[in-house]
Amino acid sequence: MPANLRARWVISAIFLANGMGYGLWAAHVPILRDALGLTESALSLILMLVAVGALLGMPVSGWLGGRIGTHRATQIFLPLALVSVVLPILLAVFLPETAPRLTLVAISAILFGLGNGALDVAMNAQASTVEKALGYPMLSSCHGFFSLGGLLGAGLGGGLILIDFGRGEGMAAVLFVALVLLTLPARHLLPAAAEAETKKKFPFTGAVFALGALAFGCFMVEGAVADWSALLLTIVLPPGASVGWAAAGYTAYSLAMACCRFAGDRIVGRFGPVRTLAASGIAIAAGLLIAVTAPVLVVGAGGFVLVGLGAANVVPVLFRASANLPGISPSAGVAAAASLGYAGFLIGPPLIGWGAAHSSLNLALGALAVMGLALLAGRRLVMRA
Repeated sequence: MPANLRARWVISAIFLANGMGYGLWAAHVPILRDALGLTESALSLILMLVAVGALLGMPVSGWLGGRIGTHRATQIFLPLALVSVVLPILLAVFLPETAPRLTLVAISAILFGLGNGALDVAMNAQASTVEKALGYPMLSSCHGFFSLGGLLGAGLGGGLILIDFGRGEGMAAVLFVALVLLTLPARHLLPAAAEAETKKKFPFTGAVFALGALAFGCFMVEGAVADWSALLLTIVLPPGASVGWAAAGYTAYSLAMACCRFAGDRIVGRFGPVRTLAASGIAIAAGLLIAVTAPVLVVGAGGFVLVGLGAANVVPVLFRASANLPGISPSAGVAAAASLGYAGFLIGPPLIGWGAAHSSLNLALGALAVMGLALLAGRRLVMRA
């Protein structure tokens, strides 16, 4: 198999594993809350620490990728990301009550954010390099694999909780297997010599900031759905139903997003990026409003399906536009926009927690519908880019 094609499948598998970690995390957030007896406000502080860790990890990843290549940076941050995502759950559940559980969970949340924020930047920069080497678009499919991983992770997480194996030990076993399967193939990512352009200083121009701001809004929605959808749907669970069923919202969201992302390159090719972003913004806003006003579980899950369809191709379209900005190398443009965008993925959830503490979770999540309208208003930025 040619080296470029082999690298494509390896980086796709890494996106898959990273998405699986987030899906498992999303399904286990209620377990973390119940184990520590956290209020929504306290839980939002834990999620804020995840965001702090990510904001620390992103520039480290950008610097390290420039020094040793994003292929090696991805190899370094992959095990850190997959191990750290399960630590807060294990510490919350298995540490004795006499131990400083909250402090240790807070430290592990920072580590979780650092590892995953660093891996997000490294693997997207590496995917941009692979796409350039292949000579045809594949960013949408990479994000499709991330969404497929989220689907698998949420489904596995909900299933593990239903069979009473959801205290973190099952999550750890799944991620350990993923890490073992990826360690050797990760050596086939494209080397630093193939991505010399990414070693330039990140070009934070006005165009990159504008595209990054749109990505920030979309990622804020994605992060909020990952961390808060299960808790939202516990409100409409039938009496006596297991909390594992609340993962149905994120599972449905991930399934819709994965299917739409795998078709993303064809969708954008047929309708163009401007119409794609307009339709995406409308779908995100409508889906969120349906989810937060749903009277029953199936309607809430249906709202998250619409959000997934809307959000599916926003980030690949924005990253591709960043890669085509005049005077900026493709890899540097994508990496700069990704650094801005992924901040929204991690800052959004704690902001939702803060809003829920001061109003309600339904109102806080519903307010994110404005992000869909922002995509509708800013869609022509992509055409100008």
